[in-house]
This record gives sequence, structure tokens and C-alpha cells, in this order.
Amino acid sequence: MGRRSVVPSNRLSPEQARRAVIRHFSHLTSTGGANMAMVEAQRAEQSMVQLLVGFALDPSGDLPPTLRAKCAMDVISIARGAIRDWQHTGETIDPSATRTDGVDGTVADALEAAQASADVSAELDMLVAKRVPPEQWPAHVRAVVGDALSYFSERPDV
Repeated sequence: MGRRSVVPSNRLSPEQARRAVIRHFSHLTSTGGANMAMVEAQRAEQSMVQLLVGFALDPSGDLPPTLRAKCAMDVISIARGAIRDWQHTGETIDPSATRTDGVDGTVADALEAAQASADVSAELDMLVAKRVPPEQWPAHVRAVVGDALSYFSERPDV
């Protein structure tokens, strides 16, 4: 007895397969009043964001900088929303101008104070992340932290 080449009767034509996929996808997206494709996508979204972060940080350095920058912008957009244009009048800021927020000083003073605050905040963040005991923090950081220092002293796990 020889083998016969018989086409199975349950084989679908390309058009029938396309319709079956459409029916199946339609069923997935309307089952129980929930869009099941959306549910599955939401289950995977955290992993996808982690993948984008991994591409952006790329420790191997093998990915092109343009792809890394695109991934970084995608992560920022996911975290904070789309970046909008800054609406301004186009005027140049005069650093020697008087502040308009009711505080004495110039715009340059406000900018310097903001930069100093950001620097101390970053230094405090680094000290806490490295679990440096508060008694070993620099005096200027301890002075800025003030009353909150007792919180850090009482919580060695922070």
C-alpha cells in the first residue's frame, strides 16, 4: 500500500482563516462586556515599560543612541504625559529684575536659591539611598533637614 496525498477536509482557505481570526478577535474584544485584548495588553504593560527602560539605559552600549533616546522619551511620556510646548512671550528674563512674587530680592536670587535647594535635596537623597547614618551627614544637610532629622535618626531602615 502506498501513501496517498489527501488534503484534509478541515483545512481552511485563506479567506476562511481570515474570517475565523476576525470572529475570534471579535469574541475576545467583546466577551463579558470587557475588551479582552485591552485586558491582556494591560497585564503586559508593566513589563513593556520595563523593557523600554532597559533599552533606554542599555548597559551594554550596543543600542543606537537614537533608539535609546526614543525609549527614554517614551518612558517619560508614559510617566508624565506628552511633553507640551512651553508657552511664553519670547521676552528675555532679566536676572537683576525684582521678584514679582512678593519676596524681596531679584530673579537671580530666586534661581540661585532654587538651585541650592535642588542640590541639597539631591545630596540628601544620595545619603538616604546609601543608608548613611544622619549623625554622619554634612552640617549643611543637617541644618536644612532641621526638625525632620529626628525622623531619619529614629528610622534606620529609611
